[in-house]
Amino acid sequence: MDTNNLQKIITDFRQTKDERTLDAFACDIVLAEHGYWSFDRNSWPRAQLIMALFHNSEPEDKPLIKWLLKQEHLAQEVEMPYYALDAVTYLLYKYMEMEDLFAIYHSKFETYGDIYLEVELTFGFDKEETKTYLRDPANKHPYTEDYLKTIARYESNTQAKYKTRAELMEYYKNRKIVPITNDLEFSEEFMKTGISEYSKILDKEKKEQLKNENRDR
Repeated sequence: MDTNNLQKIITDFRQTKDERTLDAFACDIVLAEHGYWSFDRNSWPRAQLIMALFHNSEPEDKPLIKWLLKQEHLAQEVEMPYYALDAVTYLLYKYMEMEDLFAIYHSKFETYGDIYLEVELTFGFDKEETKTYLRDPANKHPYTEDYLKTIARYESNTQAKYKTRAELMEYYKNRKIVPITNDLEFSEEFMKTGISEYSKILDKEKKEQLKNENRDR
């Protein structure tokens, strides 16, 4: 899908908020053609929409960003690549309100993206403000206790230097976007088909096994 079509989808959704227009981007888990595992066959078009938003979004796009993040969370159930997850989590962080902290925490610590996403995303506007919010009984959430322990664990590393919110946003905008883009391009075939280099090896081994069985008959 070209950039103009993606931008039209984004612009139209700002007006309609009609999720039915997003069916082509919804997580849709199917068995890959080779039959070895399942994958999300809409992960590639969704990644393209996320990247379009990364480069050109407005605060009014937050409902779309939250919907896309939910689909990325669902796709993690079949271990889809987490590069678009990182990009859309950053977008939620960019336009966040305090109530969005838990969705950001989920992206970092409840998916396979733990090693890829930046921990500072979970610090929100400021670690102290985030801790105050989490300690308020009115904001209680199933993640609250683990969230506070996680922040404390990172704070206990006195040698670590964490990025401020401004530094983190600059980092994503000018640096992190490069590996995200490259990793997405590298993953394109798998995201479109569920076929990976590993599945190709399995196919080759399976064909060789069948060949040997036929020869031995």
